[in-house]
Amino acid sequence: MEKEKARLMFKLAFSKKNWGAKYDRLEHFKRFQNLDKIIKELNKTGRLLITKKSNYTGISLNAQFKKGIIEFIEKHMPEGITYTSTHPMAGRETSGFYERSPYLFTRANLMIVRGSKSGENDEKVLRVIASDLKFGKISVVDAETHDRLVALTSQLTHILAVCLMHADHEKETKEATGDSFRDLTRIAKINESMWSELFLENKTILIDIISSFEKELDLVKDMILSNDQEGLKTYLRQAKEKRKTFDIH
Repeated sequence: MEKEKARLMFKLAFSKKNWGAKYDRLEHFKRFQNLDKIIKELNKTGRLLITKKSNYTGISLNAQFKKGIIEFIEKHMPEGITYTSTHPMAGRETSGFYERSPYLFTRANLMIVRGSKSGENDEKVLRVIASDLKFGKISVVDAETHDRLVALTSQLTHILAVCLMHADHEKETKEATGDSFRDLTRIAKINESMWSELFLENKTILIDIISSFEKELDLVKDMILSNDQEGLKTYLRQAKEKRKTFDIH
């Protein structure tokens, strides 16, 4: 059963290249003896994302959390096969087929996630694919680093957007917002089913990142309470200079 799970996850990881082919795209899944049970068990552990619609059910590998998925695949994958994962850091606050965009990956960041079964040519192949898709910056990381980066740059930011909306108790807010509030809360238009799963799947790392952010909030709060304008100016200036470095390509 464990080997069948690994094989299914491996198939899902590479199934995207089959889009557009004129054959039953689920044909290779039919070879699994315990497919229904495998899908249910992998869904419970957060390794699969399942989207149910009126006329189909979509099944995909959960691309957010690499460490557990990569270790699982590597443990059971056959000899002679290499496996290197990727994570496009690109998305939209909306979802569904009609929200697709041919420019979604243009200049977006891409993480290549190497594991113990990564081949020496994997990165070269993935960089060619990334170039064809017009990706921007490419970083190569291990699975644990990937999961920490996702917790900070994606999960925490979505939590902040949601919390900002819940912190609003003024009836005039909709008429009084400027660009800053709208920009910060854009991603609060969230898919609650998917993101609640993602938060819980990466719980240990995410809680650590949230705690670190809480310390920064407490630091700012203390400086405001103590009227420490020089401390605030230094803190703000340091953040500004660090943010500027993100714009250098």
